[in-house]
This record gives sequence, structure tokens and C-alpha cells, in this order.
Amino acid sequence: MFTKYKIDFACNYFDDIIVCSLSEIEHWKHLKTIFEICEKENFKLKLSKCVFAQTKINFWGYEIEQGKVSPNNANIETIKKLQPPTNVNELQRFLDSVNVYNKFIPQYAKLRFPLNQLLKKDVKFNWTNECQDVFDKLKETLTTKPVLNLYNPDVTCKVFVDASQKSVGAVLKQPDASNFLQTIAYHSRTLRDYEKNYAITELECLAIV
Repeated sequence: MFTKYKIDFACNYFDDIIVCSLSEIEHWKHLKTIFEICEKENFKLKLSKCVFAQTKINFWGYEIEQGKVSPNNANIETIKKLQPPTNVNELQRFLDSVNVYNKFIPQYAKLRFPLNQLLKKDVKFNWTNECQDVFDKLKETLTTKPVLNLYNPDVTCKVFVDASQKSVGAVLKQPDASNFLQTIAYHSRTLRDYEKNYAITELECLAIV
């Protein structure tokens, strides 16, 4: 909705609107602009569902505060209580819950590889010690509340990549005000069958892509 107004301090996702400001005074000015646009577009806001001048918000499963983002506490508590799966359906539900936060987990694809094997057709579900170790590691990584920095379009990015015969991975970082590199996101995926024939240098190039 805000695209045609060329506004860079607000965005909407379905019927949710986020307004980001650097100061309280600026925030009220931004809100005034948003209200005027909503009135012009005949877009109605429900006061009981609105919050203003927040330093921390929960949005679509994420907790956002002062340039940093982390998994929502309620979702993490749910994952924390999950028991080891006893069948494919339970395993898929666990992986679906964790996959939402895969950008917080280094080498996620490589880590969950043993669990992927149990999802294959005609493979007997056999929960091994290795599977349990992966299950515990994924839960531990998320329940220790990992934190990422929000991406800053005005700052140079650095990409670090790694590759193996099973997966490729990358981490995106940006320097902060003290020139220390802060993690923005992790990304990884398993290799397709034909990609397993690539040389290691080709795999590292693939990780960049």
C-alpha cells in the first residue's frame, strides 16, 4: 500500500503495518503521515490492535529490538517442550517449527541432514543416537535465544561460504559502528544429486549464489 507513496519508514504485510523511527519525535511525525495515507486510502485501523512508541515488538514469530532480531519467546518455549519424534509426521512437524528460524542456525542444512534421510520414501523410521544428537542440537541452538543484526542497506556486506559433499552454507555479515562484523543471517541447503559431482571450488561458488 505504501509503495506508491515512496515511504521508507513503514511497511505492511497483509493487514499488519510496522513504522520504524530513530526517535520519538520522528515516530509521531511518521505516524501522522501513515494516518493520513490510511484515511486517503480508506484503510481502517482498529485501535485495540495498535501499539505505539514501542522499543521492542513481536512480529510474525520474531522479536525485534534496536536493530536486532531474535526468535519469539513463545515459539521457542513451544519448541523447547517438543519430545523426540516417534514417526515421520512428528518429525516433519518438528522440522517445520525449526525451519522457520533456519537463518539463526549455522550450517543448518548440514546439521539436519541425518533427519532428512528419515523423510525419504520407503525408508524405515529408525531414531538413532545420531538423530537424537541432531534433535538436541537444533533445540539447544534456538533455546539459547540466538540474536541477529538487522540488515542495513547503507553498509557494505561480507559473505563467508563453506561447502561439503552434502551441503553448502553461507553467512552474511556487516560491520557495526565499531567496525566489528555482526551476523545478519545464515543460509544453507543440501546438495541436489547432480551437484554432488561438483569440485569443491565449484561448490563454494554455488554457496555464494
